[in-house]
Amino acid sequence: MRTLKKQDIVIIDVRNEKDFKSNHLKGAIHLSLHDLTTEAKAMDKEASYLLYCVNGYRSMIAASILKGHQIINVNDLKGGIKALKDPKAA
Repeated sequence: MRTLKKQDIVIIDVRNEKDFKSNHLKGAIHLSLHDLTTEAKAMDKEASYLLYCVNGYRSMIAASILKGHQIINVNDLKGGIKALKDPKAA
């Protein structure tokens, strides 16, 4: 289990590993939605997190999971990576 420590913002890609390896935001770490509940216990509750996926659905669920673990400063990228490529997609 990895331990995430506080920094300015932690960018988390909650897509599957294959998608993460093919393309991800600079500085992002991979933490699949499947593993998030277990990993949330080791995450810094004071850190700021930005979560993203392809279209925003999984990152919205991931944000809810983290908030359920009393990790409050959590945001998800509305519309996901698709919205970054085409703002009309959001």
